Amino acid sequence: LPDFGVPPMWCTENGLREISREGRHIVDEVVLGGRVAAGASPRGGEARVRIYLVSAESQRDVDTALALSRGMKRALASSSAVSSFGGVDLITLGHDIFSPEGGNERRGVDLNALCPRTEYDSTDLNAQVKEELSKQMPESAYQDVVDLAVDLGAIDRESGPFSDRKEMGLQHELLREIAEMGFYSRASDISPPFLPGATNDDMLKLINVADRIRSGHGLDNIMAAKRGLVLAKSVMRALEERPDEDNAITVTIYVGHDSNIDHIATALGLRWVTEYQLEEPSQTSSFVSTPPGSGMIFSRSPGDGNKVSMSYIYAKNLMERTSGEPSYEITPMFTHDEGRSRNEGGGGRLSEISVTALEGRLERTIERYPALRTCYLNSPVVYGETIRGRKEMGRDYSGR
Repeated sequence: LPDFGVPPMWCTENGLREISREGRHIVDEVVLGGRVAAGASPRGGEARVRIYLVSAESQRDVDTALALSRGMKRALASSSAVSSFGGVDLITLGHDIFSPEGGNERRGVDLNALCPRTEYDSTDLNAQVKEELSKQMPESAYQDVVDLAVDLGAIDRESGPFSDRKEMGLQHELLREIAEMGFYSRASDISPPFLPGATNDDMLKLINVADRIRSGHGLDNIMAAKRGLVLAKSVMRALEERPDEDNAITVTIYVGHDSNIDHIATALGLRWVTEYQLEEPSQTSSFVSTPPGSGMIFSRSPGDGNKVSMSYIYAKNLMERTSGEPSYEITPMFTHDEGRSRNEGGGGRLSEISVTALEGRLERTIERYPALRTCYLNSPVVYGETIRGRKEMGRDYSGR
């Protein structure tokens, strides 16, 4: 495996640098570029901005949140469109919403957790994952990528798990690891990257299968729904206007893992398309792509009434770092239920949906998994805190 130059589960220096750049991009294109959530649009130099940062508890998540805040702070401090801002230095740890089942599930059931794992979860989960994997990854497509991994010298078909059909679960785990290490080493600008003989087309084929495997385990099952419902509850509350915000632009950012994105996609029934997907989601292929640093954007402005704009941000050109720094793409998210793309009025893409419709989608997920209703109702709402009455980067934030 590649040497990333940091201990396991840490962020690389290049990775943190790119996240900081993304923070600046979010301020310029999302916060001040019209995609604002529950706040006022900038008018000349009158814009007031409040940031809420909520992070999962692992070191890489907190480091990511810190890097993001540094980039956002620089952009806010240098913008002539911003009169004051606050909250960007304060990170709230959201243990209960990122880990509703308590600690590491492999250590057993935590009965004191917000939503303890139940026998119902375990009984149904394996069947649901098996069904989802069968939709995500046709056998022929899987074998083609196994052949590619053999040609690249990554695996040996004559020995080990790839020689035994009974080891399909381990095969999936290893193939996903191989693909992700190849992708991440290129995104982190490691030289030489893992699988140096792989072309960009080869890497796209590998990462698509990795995404299918991850989606098969992390989308549209009871565990994904449980975690997604808890997170989505806080996201929905964060979109509400807060009476003490003095007409400020408010931005709430949740920093977690790619699996958390999968879980929210399950709870709300959402999909999107990135340049790393070889085909768009369809009835037979509804996997999602979560490149490093990517995330969902839900935006709501007072003038839009009941409407929420939905989009997805991700870094492009991660496999071509020799061409320079990656650029960022913001692409629409759309609803996707059981293989059918649709919105309130029928099929197709949408970038807007009503708050009422989003709430209805959460309710339908609960109806599909009725055992999760208590967990959802008891889950807390976490959308961070803000700093008031202090100077930020030489600007006086005058919140009451």
